[in-house]
This record gives sequence, C-alpha cells and structure tokens, in this order.
Amino acid sequence: MKRYRIFAGSILFTLMGFVVVLAGCRQQDVTIASPIPTIEDLPLVAVDIPLTTLLRYPYSFEGEHVRITGQYKPLPLMACENEPHTSPATWVLSEGGIEVPAAGFDDVLRQLKRTDTALVVEGRWQFWDGPVGCGRRAPDEEVWHLQVSRIVSPNPLSLEVTPDQEIASALIATPTAEQAPSATPDADSTTSTEIPTLPSATASATPLASSTPTASATVRTTATAEINQTVSASVTRTTTPVATETKVATETPTSVVTGTDIPTSLTPSITPSPTPSATPTVPSGGGTLVLEHIVRSALGVEGVHYWDFEALDSEIISISVGPAVDLDIALELIDPDGTTIVVTNDGVAGRAESISEISLEKSGEYEIEVRAVGGTSGDYSIVMTNMDSEAYLIFRENLSYGDIGTGNLPADTDHLWNFEAAAGDVVTIHIDPSNSDDLVLFLIAPDSGELEFIDDYGPGEGEQISQHVISESGIYSIRVGELEFQPAFYTVTLDGT
Repeated sequence: MKRYRIFAGSILFTLMGFVVVLAGCRQQDVTIASPIPTIEDLPLVAVDIPLTTLLRYPYSFEGEHVRITGQYKPLPLMACENEPHTSPATWVLSEGGIEVPAAGFDDVLRQLKRTDTALVVEGRWQFWDGPVGCGRRAPDEEVWHLQVSRIVSPNPLSLEVTPDQEIASALIATPTAEQAPSATPDADSTTSTEIPTLPSATASATPLASSTPTASATVRTTATAEINQTVSASVTRTTTPVATETKVATETPTSVVTGTDIPTSLTPSITPSPTPSATPTVPSGGGTLVLEHIVRSALGVEGVHYWDFEALDSEIISISVGPAVDLDIALELIDPDGTTIVVTNDGVAGRAESISEISLEKSGEYEIEVRAVGGTSGDYSIVMTNMDSEAYLIFRENLSYGDIGTGNLPADTDHLWNFEAAAGDVVTIHIDPSNSDDLVLFLIAPDSGELEFIDDYGPGEGEQISQHVISESGIYSIRVGELEFQPAFYTVTLDGT
C-alpha cells in the first residue's frame, strides 16, 4: 500500500511536469511573429477597365476591384403598393450609349447639381440574381453591377441643397481648410462635399404603384398574354446633352405605322438625310397604340419613336417591346404632365424590354418612348395590354429556323416569340409542355392579324402548326399560352424552309 502511494505520487509529479512543458511550448508558439502578411495587410489596387470591356466580359471580372469612368445618370426609383423588390443598381455610368449599372453613395449622388457629371469610381464588380418589380409576380433578373466603395473624382462634389434637405453626416466628410470648395453660380443652392471611401452603400428605393390582377378562370377562346420583366420608377423627366429629342407637332396617330427615326442630335455624323440639305425635315415616328394590337416598326441609329394612348386614373397597363437581334432599346413611360414614370434598359441587343402592371395615377394622354441605344438599329414590335385584355403579353427572344426556346409562363400571361420569314417560306411550329399543362398556340401576322389558332390536344400534350406557307415577308410572332391562364413550363421549336 505504501509502495503504491509512492508510485502514484511519482506519476502525478511526472504528469504535472509534462503539462508545464507543453504550456511553455504553446506559449512560445503563440508569441512567434509570422513574416507573411495577411490579405487585409496587402494594398488593394483598382484596375482601370473600359465600360465596353466590362459589359462584354462580365464573368471575367467577377469579384475584381476595378476603376471605371463615365457620366453619372440616376435610375428612376421604384414605387409599389406592396411587396417591392428592388434591384441593387440605383444609378449608371454611361459613355457613348454604353451604361454600366452601379450601387452605393446613392443618397449623395442624387444631390448632384448636374446629372451628367463625369465620375471616376472604384469598387467591386458583382453579380446579383433576384426578383425586380412589384408584388409576388415580380420577375427574376440578373444584374451585373459595380458596388462602389470610393468616388475618386470629382472629390469634393458640387451638390444641390434645398432649405429642407440635409446631407447625411454618415456619408459626407466636412472639407478641410486645404480643400477649396468648387465655385458655383449660386452659393445658396449648392455645396461642395468631400466623399469618403466606404466599404459599401446600399441605395434605398421608393416603390411605384402596382397591383396584381386576379387570375382568370375563364377558358380562352382566342388568345392570352404576359408581361414579367420590368424596372419601375418615378422621377421627373430631364434632358441631358447626350439625349436630346425633338417631337414634331405634326404627328399623325395611327394604330399600325412604320416609324421614322428621330436622331438625338442633328450633327454631321448622324444627319438624317444623305443630301447636303441645311435644314432637313424629320417627321416624328410612332403613333397611337390599341390594346392587344402588335405594332411593327423600325429604328435607325440613335432613333426614337413616340407612342401615345389614353388612360384613366388607376388603370393598370403593361407594355412590351421585342427588338430585332441587333437592336438595343430603352423604354420609357411618360405621364400627361411630362414626368417619367418608368425607364428600362438592360443593355443587351435583341432582348425584350417590358413594363409590367403599372397603376397610372391620373387620367389623360400618356406617351411611350422607344429609343435605339448603343449605336444599334433594327426592327421592333410593341404591344400594350391592361386588366381588360384577355391576358398580359410579353415578348421573348427572337427565333430562327431550327431554334428551340424555353418558356416559363406566369399566370394570366402569354409569350410572344418573333421570327423573320420571307414570302414562300414553309414553317412548322411545335410546342411541348413540361408537365400536364394544357397549352394553346397562335401564329400572328406582321399586321397583328391572327393566322392560326391551335388547341387540338389536352393537358400534357403538345400542339403544332404544320407546313404553314408564308404569304408575306416580314416579322411574325408565335404566341404561346395556357388554356385556363395557369402557370406553365414549355419548349417551342421553329422549323422552316
């Protein structure tokens, strides 16, 4: 027993000594300084990237810290009665018709005295995917944008200040004595403000009134429709040196009309007439829209068309424009007072632009401006629908012979797929549902007339227009919908000879 106690004591003494040695080793490891700097210790250097390069190869610069230069342009704020879904991008930098979406410093930049101020900014190039619009039917959008962390130039900024407006102290640093404020014509209305470097700044948006239509249980007899991609907003319309337009008073409204382009600037590089005429006469393009009537027209480089329509207070309307493959358009809705309600342009040629379920706040004549941007030109189709229409209509991509498209139909909507055909072509169109949806198929002529309506089979079965002979060259539309206006997934195939 005594031997055992002596043995146990020896073991305990040995273990305690071992623990002391380990503690000493650990303490020594902790105090050793690492000669390798961490990522936070390394300087962050921004790379100068042209706007065109950034938009052409967005994936190549994802997550990179870049510096870009362009003219500041605020995006209209969005207003919704309920469930607003805002895009992270609240302003853009533009150059030569190219626009790069950006986020951050929105509260400060919206106080700029000039909305076309040239800016040099730095930030991280990011991708965002999510719903944009009002209500639960807001469509998903993919937004590449620059999350701005620093305004390089000009700094300080010349801001507009009103008696009831204060600059947020969290975003603005007071200029030091060495910084001379920018000279302004009216010292009472402007101020020079230094912009600090921030990790990020997320812009707030005020929603645009909208309401969701009640799903119709009525089975269609002739057609349906949809509109789902939109950026809604409400701002006062302004005119900048790079976007000057002139609307001729002698405009003749018609339901179907081939528009004539209005150049944004009558400079020698875009003179509308090839002759040496000193003062060319430029007729206004556009006309009057009729509900559910598809209008075909064409825009030249920097061309702009105006389409008008009468509406009542609280009326909910939707507009969709399907451009040709090489045409990039900007779409703008203007109220009877000349105030811009909505502007949308995703910067991609050939992609449809839509304004969805906008609740109008006053009665009168509204105007839709369709503008060619980015030095592009080509044909386009435009259609307007409202709550009294059989369904909302939305344009999808352009198809060529041999193409297969995929669609995701929300409730109460139809898709429109444009394709170009020549007289004498023989076309076959086939649609297939992904599940038990009951699809219907239409072929729409260049003049918006309905050439064929097909509903031969039941739920889960495809529909087909076979060997249709094209009698007139032009732009045709394939219209796809669900029989009872329910959501549906489908594929559409176009073949022709």
